[in-house]
Amino acid sequence: MDTASTRPTAARPHPPVPLRQFRLPLRLAALGVLLLALIPVQASALRFVTMGDSRGYTVDAPLNTAVLAQVNQRIKALSPAPEFLVFLGDLSYRANIPVDGHDHYTYKTWLDFMRAPSTGLPASLPLYMVIGNHELYDEGLAPHAEASITLACQQAYQNFIQTNASSTFMPNVTSLNDNYKNLAYSFTSEDGKSLFVVLDGFYIATGPTQPYDGAGALNQTQRDYLQTTLSQSSAKTKFVFVHNPAFGPSTQPTTACVASSMCEFWKIVNDNKATAVFNGHDHLFSRVLVNSGFNGANPGYSFTKSIPQVIAGTCGAPISGTYDEPGKPPLAASWNGKLQFNYSVVDVDDSGPQAKVTINSYCGDGSGSWSLCDRYTNAPVTVAPADSLLLRSGGQGQ
Repeated sequence: MDTASTRPTAARPHPPVPLRQFRLPLRLAALGVLLLALIPVQASALRFVTMGDSRGYTVDAPLNTAVLAQVNQRIKALSPAPEFLVFLGDLSYRANIPVDGHDHYTYKTWLDFMRAPSTGLPASLPLYMVIGNHELYDEGLAPHAEASITLACQQAYQNFIQTNASSTFMPNVTSLNDNYKNLAYSFTSEDGKSLFVVLDGFYIATGPTQPYDGAGALNQTQRDYLQTTLSQSSAKTKFVFVHNPAFGPSTQPTTACVASSMCEFWKIVNDNKATAVFNGHDHLFSRVLVNSGFNGANPGYSFTKSIPQVIAGTCGAPISGTYDEPGKPPLAASWNGKLQFNYSVVDVDDSGPQAKVTINSYCGDGSGSWSLCDRYTNAPVTVAPADSLLLRSGGQGQ
């Protein structure tokens, strides 16, 4: 055998590639970088979702699981995904539905549904809670359960929050004090550019029960807390959440505060230039700009700013005018009212000297059909609507 034929053959070197073959890819890459630099920034610095009032209609069906599951699936499909969700209260028809004579609080039932893979939200999505009046109802007081709110339910709610607190459930909150722990509190975005203040419009200072007042109220302690928290913050955007709205379109399309304490509350919101206020309680959607046009109906108050009050008032609770909810008079066009289930997606772009805020709200009849029903922005849109990320999200049914 010829040994020469078994020697490994040295690989022949490839001929040098002409430099001009690299020039086109390099030019295309440079062009791509340039085009990316010229495209307006569409991705928001912060996105969060707000919704409320998922309660069912009876003690046998305390959660409206069908509609709540629909909303959760839509939130899961959002792109980009939200950083957190603020729930505006009224989780369940009753806070306490006794079983065999023993207390059975429904807060954990709601949370388990919200975290179940098939019906809920991703386990990684932080949830923040706003207490509503239904968190304070005890079916043990039937048939007068809705006539009173109870201290025992308020304490059980606080214990529920404390027991389940984690990195994805009420994380990094600073409460007013121990009495208001997880009822009145604040937190900030990771970059510190957005502040969030949550208040309790149905706080029970003494027990064991307190008469239910549909308008709710904000006491001096919480108003002082709001004033201090807003005034001392250097955040670009400041959002306030309370279950009951200061102005109630479900009663009539009036510009009068629903209660004197809520006028005091809005004065603080106005004077400290809050970005937006979010509420539940009224089972509809509404967005109204509270401005100087509200002064005439509120003697002694001067609202000089134009601040949106957004009511995302049902992701399950009976829509105003249906079931056991009384009928409501027609809302003035400026209230942007919708008698449908709803939720709102808030985008904050703080890349410029003034933060741009866009609130996209989605409405549905509960059958599975949802659509964009309202949009608010505090700044002009700088790109063609067809090219907007927010509109593309809306077009995808998000």
